[in-house]
Amino acid sequence: YHEALTSKTTYRFVVEALTRHDENLRLHVVENLVARINLKDFRNWLSKSAVINELYQERSSLFEQLDSELRNFIQTRNDAAHGALETLEGKEVLLRYCCLIRSLIKSIAAYFHKNLLIQRVQAGRMLYIGKVTEVFANHGVFVAQLEVGSEVHVGTQIHFLGTSYCIKQKIDSLHINDVEVKTVIADKPSFEVGIKCIVNPRKRMEIFVDT
Repeated sequence: YHEALTSKTTYRFVVEALTRHDENLRLHVVENLVARINLKDFRNWLSKSAVINELYQERSSLFEQLDSELRNFIQTRNDAAHGALETLEGKEVLLRYCCLIRSLIKSIAAYFHKNLLIQRVQAGRMLYIGKVTEVFANHGVFVAQLEVGSEVHVGTQIHFLGTSYCIKQKIDSLHINDVEVKTVIADKPSFEVGIKCIVNPRKRMEIFVDT
């Protein structure tokens, strides 16, 4: 793959290094795939995912609703691929399927991000530095309470972990007592700093940085 990207004249794909499956990736198939690499709680993560919750008005049995709609999409795709689709789906149905797949990809990506984050913390490659205590949605900033000794800079990549979120953002600006600074070092317990990123996290999310 690297040789293909670097424009070598010859290259080959190492099939053993790729993930493939003979079945369409319905949720139970994806669940079995992640279980094979010892990742847990996949179903619960999807059920709590904010982007999945936005798809449905009925909040109960979210996983079952998602599973059913994905099965319908796969069946429609299979019928179209094999020439068995009698009528074309309308524009609204197509847009709905696009929203479904986009939300599913986002949620699964966050699931893998969370698991990688946990593994990196256990390996000493990532460090917990604090938590989000207040969010100002209208201003695009939030307040973080940092652990003593934690250090962050403008441009630092920080990871946020919550019960249904796991995202990475770059620090755009830092403020101490409404004064903009470039670097912050927490020198006392319950040290608070104002941080601005492109996307606000949720309150009580834990904050991590790479070491």
